[in-house]
Amino acid sequence: MMIDDIELRDIFKTSSAERLQALDDGLLHLEKHPDDPEILASLMREAHSLKGDGNMLGVTDLGKVAHQFEHVLGAIKRGEQTLSSDLFDRLARGLTAMRQIVHEAATGEPAQVKVFYVMAELMGAELAPPAAEADNALVPADEAPQSAACDAADATDDIASSIFAELPQSVVADLEGDLSAANGKEATNGAIALEQAKRSDRYIDDDELRSLFKSTSEEHLQALDDGLLHLEKHPDDQDVLEALLRDAHSLKGDSTMLGVGDLGKIAHQIEHLLGLVKRNEAPLSADLCDRLAHGMAAMKQLVHEATTGEPTNVNVFYVLAELMGASP
Repeated sequence: MMIDDIELRDIFKTSSAERLQALDDGLLHLEKHPDDPEILASLMREAHSLKGDGNMLGVTDLGKVAHQFEHVLGAIKRGEQTLSSDLFDRLARGLTAMRQIVHEAATGEPAQVKVFYVMAELMGAELAPPAAEADNALVPADEAPQSAACDAADATDDIASSIFAELPQSVVADLEGDLSAANGKEATNGAIALEQAKRSDRYIDDDELRSLFKSTSEEHLQALDDGLLHLEKHPDDQDVLEALLRDAHSLKGDSTMLGVGDLGKIAHQIEHLLGLVKRNEAPLSADLCDRLAHGMAAMKQLVHEATTGEPTNVNVFYVLAELMGASP
């Protein structure tokens, strides 16, 4: 979307270009001087300002990416994230996406940025590169699809080639089926039905481990449920908040250890959100409580799938996206 007001658009274009350049220069400096706390604090300020400017002027996609960018920098500052070449590459691609979004807001030329994927990659998800795109290259306006039908078909093709590389095939099949249905198409190859008839890849084979995982996970989930209800009425109860963080962390560790990686990802994101509340970086709002509740419901389904082998059709990508604040 383009900013309508000419004066605001010009100010936004100039200030955003300066902030993006400062982020670019700062990342280059940080690669050579990873222990420089001043440059890290400066990068966080620039990302925070970009987030505020984008949200204030209705360029919410920029606000979302800048927010996740700022979060990653904050995790580095707190020692929760290690600086690595992979992390710098992800930050650089996030920076490229923000430039494209700014360009679209200032010119009206579609940037073709898939914000969900940009944010997911900043979170550390492994993405298969889109076959038809290179480095999120900006598509010229005269080459943009000319009809809604083309847009829908292209979006489906891109999503099919870009979805999480490590997601189980059952989830990929469900996602492709949902998108096809949304575009008025029917799945004709029977792949989804075939995958659902098979035992889930998330199933824990070992009987003893499966039984232990079921009982401990249900205890953690019940504690999270009870704790969240308590926290809604008593948002300043730090002891309950600490307990919730421990339960989410334990769920993450247990599930990751037993190969139920998707449950670990959701538990990790819930732990992160609770950490923001604890550090007073996010208010415990009704919206956040709803998102946490939806995330916990998804975790319950994944525990059921891991302990029974019955596919639950949980689209982990959408669960994570909603937890991050994206509209379902």
